[in-house]
Amino acid sequence: NPFQEQTTAFIDLPKASQVSLTVFDAQGRLVKMLVHEAIMPAGKHAVNIIDSQIKAGVFYVHLRTTEGSLVRKVIALE
Repeated sequence: NPFQEQTTAFIDLPKASQVSLTVFDAQGRLVKMLVHEAIMPAGKHAVNIIDSQIKAGVFYVHLRTTEGSLVRKVIALE
């Protein structure tokens, strides 16, 4: 799912959880910490990804909660 200057990450939590959401480049280097160990209530949440550091390339968005973790690959286009 390519994105330009703005992309939204949607999170659907079945119950309240501690959440971290980070963006890594293809070499595994941290690009941006979007959410850092925040307690989020159950339900749907939207987190905007807007940053001049995110140039064209392949990135990985890592979601970590108290229930587990998930990684999604995204492609940024200029």
